[in-house]
Amino acid sequence: MDSLFFRAKPFSRTYFGIPLAIPTLAGLTPPGHEVCIVDEMVERIDFDDGYDLVGISAMTCKATRAYQIAREFRRRGVRVVMGGIHASMCPDEAAQHVDSVAVGEADELWAGILLDAQSGRLKPRYQADGFPELGALPPPRHDLTRHTQYFCFFLQTTRGCPRACNFCTVTTQNGRALRKKSPNQIIAEVQAVVGLPNPLRPVVIDRERDGQKRRVASGAIFFVDDNFAIDRTHALAVCRALKAFQDDNDVHLNWFTQCDVKTGFDDDLLAAMKDAGCMNIFMGFESLQPDALRAFNKKVNVPERYHQCIANVERHGIDVTTSIIIGTDYENARSGDEWARFAETNRVFYMFPNIMTPYPGTELMAEMETEGRILRREPELYNIRNVIFRPKQLAPDELRSMYVELCQRTLGLNRLLKTAIAKLRRPNRYYLTHRWRLFIWLSFSLMFVVLAARRKLSLLQLVRLLLAAPRFLVLDGSLNALGYLVNAVGFGTFAVSERHRLRAAREETVTPATRREVSPSLAHRDRVG
Repeated sequence: MDSLFFRAKPFSRTYFGIPLAIPTLAGLTPPGHEVCIVDEMVERIDFDDGYDLVGISAMTCKATRAYQIAREFRRRGVRVVMGGIHASMCPDEAAQHVDSVAVGEADELWAGILLDAQSGRLKPRYQADGFPELGALPPPRHDLTRHTQYFCFFLQTTRGCPRACNFCTVTTQNGRALRKKSPNQIIAEVQAVVGLPNPLRPVVIDRERDGQKRRVASGAIFFVDDNFAIDRTHALAVCRALKAFQDDNDVHLNWFTQCDVKTGFDDDLLAAMKDAGCMNIFMGFESLQPDALRAFNKKVNVPERYHQCIANVERHGIDVTTSIIIGTDYENARSGDEWARFAETNRVFYMFPNIMTPYPGTELMAEMETEGRILRREPELYNIRNVIFRPKQLAPDELRSMYVELCQRTLGLNRLLKTAIAKLRRPNRYYLTHRWRLFIWLSFSLMFVVLAARRKLSLLQLVRLLLAAPRFLVLDGSLNALGYLVNAVGFGTFAVSERHRLRAAREETVTPATRREVSPSLAHRDRVG
C-alpha cells in the first residue's frame, strides 16, 4: 500500500523493499563478472536469459518457490547456488533442489563460489567459518535493483544479537556477538541510495512549524538491524551522523528500525533518533504472560511497563509498531481479548498479530519436535500466519479463530482511522506545503477509487476513506498523517483477506503423520539446526 500510494503506480508491481542479502553480495562481486538482480516480487523471471550462475536467497516461507525457480534453471543447464536463512537451517533439504548450498553469512564465501563456478569446480556445500566483520563491506548495490518500484531501501548498521530468544533464528545465523559498521560507512550507504533517481530523491517540500522549509525524501530507509539500539553508544553515533548528513544536504530522511522495549525508556536515545529522522520503531512485545516471556527467554520484557514504553516513545514523536505472538503454551481463549483491550487502551495503531511459529533452526522447533507437536511441514506455511503446531491450551481451529478475530478488532479500518485521528493531536515536526497537500489529496482519492474498482475496498470503505482523507491530508498535512491513512488502508484490507484465507483452513484437518510424508526433510531434528 505504501508503494501504491506514494509511487502512484496502481497497475505496476510494487513492493516494500528488496531483502538486503542480494544487493550486499552484488556489492561483493569481484570485477569481471556481470551481475543482474531479479526480484520476482516486482518483475518476471526470464529463465532463458543465458545466465551462467544463479544465486537464490529465500526465507522459509518462500523456499518452495525458490526450489521451483531452481528447477527451471537447472532444466536449462544453468547451475544454481542457494543461500539465506532457510538453506542455512535446512541445508540437506536445499541440496536436493540446487547444485550448491551456502550455509551461514555468505560475505566471505561469495568470491570463492564464483571462482569455483568459473573453473567448473563448484562444490555441493560452502560453510561460513565464523561471522565476518562488517568494516570493509562495500555499499549494497541497490542501483542494480528496480528501486523505483520499492517503498524503501533496506540498509543495516549492525549484525548479530546478544539476546537468545527461543523462537528466533538470528543467533544461529548471525551469532550473539554484535558486529558494527562505522558511522562513516553507514553515511556512505545512505549517500549511495539518496543519489538514486527514486525512491529517495527529495521531491517534496515540507514546512516545519517554525516556518523553515526542507526537502523531504519521498521514500524511506529501513535499518534492518535485529536491534538497532543494542549498543547504545554506537546507536547514538549513528544518529548524530545521520543528523549531520541531513543538515549538510538540506534533506530530511524518513527511517525506521527495530529495537527492544528497553529503548522505550531511554529519553536521550529516543531524542537523538527523532532528531535523526526516525519515524517508527518496531518492538517485539510478544506476550502479556510472564511465563511465556520466560519460556521465550525474553528477559527485557515486563508487561506491566508496556504502556509506559509506548507512551514514552510517542512522547518523542516516534510511532511504535507492536509485534505480538499468540498461541503460546501459557495462553487460552481469552488471550485475544486481552490484546484487543491492550491495543484500545494504549491507542496502538501499528500492531502485528503473529501466530507462534517454530522455525527451523530454533530452540522452539527442537522442543516441539521432541514433543511431537508439529502439524504442518510445508515451508510456505511457516510465515507466522498459519497454525503449524498443536497448541497446549487451544485447539488449532480455536487459535485460527482467535487470530482472525484479533486482526478484525485491532486492524479494522474504522478502528484504525479513529485511533489515527486521536494521534493527529500530537504535534509533528514535518508538514506538507498547501500545494502538495491538495495534490496528494487528489492522488490518494484516485488510488482509493482504483482499489475499490479492483474490489480491494468495499463501497462503504471507499466512502469512509474519501470522507476522512481531507482531515488527514489537507487539514493536518503532516507526514505522520500520510502514514496513518495509507497504513489504515493496508492493515484494513489485510484483516479482511486473512479472514477469507483462513476460512478454508478451518475446514481442513491434517494429522502430523500425513504431513510428515509431504516433506520428510523437515521432519528430522538433525536437519533443522
